[in-house]
Order: sequence, then structure tokens, then C-alpha cells
Amino acid sequence: MIYQDKFIIVSQRVIGSASVPKHMVYRDEVIACWLYSESINFIPATKQINIYTADPKVSLPINVYGRKAETIEGVMRRIQEFCPNVRMGYTPENFKYVRQVQKEYKKHSD
Repeated sequence: MIYQDKFIIVSQRVIGSASVPKHMVYRDEVIACWLYSESINFIPATKQINIYTADPKVSLPINVYGRKAETIEGVMRRIQEFCPNVRMGYTPENFKYVRQVQKEYKKHSD
């Protein structure tokens, strides 16, 4: 094991959720990562860091609900540090990139 905190576990080959250890992805297959939050009637309901891979069936959610912004930023910096191919942040370009890579993956996996 290379690194572990309350949110993520990192080994030589994989990164995973510390709260749900069976949720993991290969570090070199991670293509994007961004913060996702959802509110219901203006009340925060979900806040998680989503880690995406080329396979649309494989993603890794890291629950950060109720955590301070500095803590979330620290977790995202660690993810960026350990995943060499990751694009950070939700932008139209990154969203388009993820959809394109996943579309190509589906085409070649059939």
C-alpha cells in the first residue's frame, strides 16, 4: 500500500474507496475526476468525488458529504497525484472527453 486516509486507499496498481474497500479501479485507467453534488428542495443531499474510467460500467464514487472544502480539495489533489492520466474538474471539455473515450471503449469491446 502506498497511501491511505479516511477517503481513499492507493496501492501500486489500484485506487479505491476507504469506506467501501471492494470499490476500486486501476490507477492508470482513470481518465477523469470531478466533484458531484445534488440537492433536493435546496437541501444538500449528496456530495461525492466521482472517478471515471474508459469503461462506462466502472466508476469510483468517494463520499465526501459534510466535509470541509479544504478536505475535499486535499482528496482531489491526492487522486491527481496518484492517477497519471486523470483530467480534473467538471468542465464541458472534460465531460465531452469522458463521453468520447467511453464511446470508443464500447465500440472496441463489443
